[in-house]
Amino acid sequence: MLFSDQLHNDPRLKIQNGRGNLSFLMIGNSYTFSTGELVRTHFIDHYERMSTRSAPWCEPLIETNRKNIHEIHRIFLEDVKRENPDVLFISTRYENPESPIEGNVTSDPLYLYMLNKLKEYEQYVTMKVRTFFIFRFTILRYLAKKQVFILDSFPSLHSPIAAEKKRRWRGLPMEGFMPMQEAIKADDAPMRLRTKEIAKQCDKCVVYGIRNQHLNEQGQFMVRFPG
Repeated sequence: MLFSDQLHNDPRLKIQNGRGNLSFLMIGNSYTFSTGELVRTHFIDHYERMSTRSAPWCEPLIETNRKNIHEIHRIFLEDVKRENPDVLFISTRYENPESPIEGNVTSDPLYLYMLNKLKEYEQYVTMKVRTFFIFRFTILRYLAKKQVFILDSFPSLHSPIAAEKKRRWRGLPMEGFMPMQEAIKADDAPMRLRTKEIAKQCDKCVVYGIRNQHLNEQGQFMVRFPG
């Protein structure tokens, strides 16, 4: 899955023109493809156009180990400025989600960096049409107040390749869903707290936890797309 130099409607998202009148933009790492399909399914009655920017190993709100992360941050920001979307979705799956908070969360260096990045994106998101969203059974009546949705996904996972090797050694098949203790590598409580706190400082923002969307009925975690 390669980084696209062009903002695109990736066919893997099965994106089609919606039945609404809003413009959506989604930015994030490779998991944007999974969360994009989730957004498309539930919001198709509200958007007219939905565009995506997916950059593997890159996060819109933090620096990662990818060499050109600063260039990709610049491209993310250019996308938001150019598209001037009614609604921006930021798909997150943080590197090192267990990174400890230094002192009080609001003075933590990583929190401050995330807040600055979020403010940069927020200023270019402008609701042109008053509306409301329905996400499953929850009515989000933000009416042009909340327009930046941070899709707080899940903690870092064990490598599916490593997990498959271990399962083969134990004589078990590799599944799309695996028990939590087998799938999850690191606790993400510190990053979830930072994300929750930066959203409080963003007038247009709300955090939406989508972790449960990756669980099956047995409470097992999706480590790769089933099928």
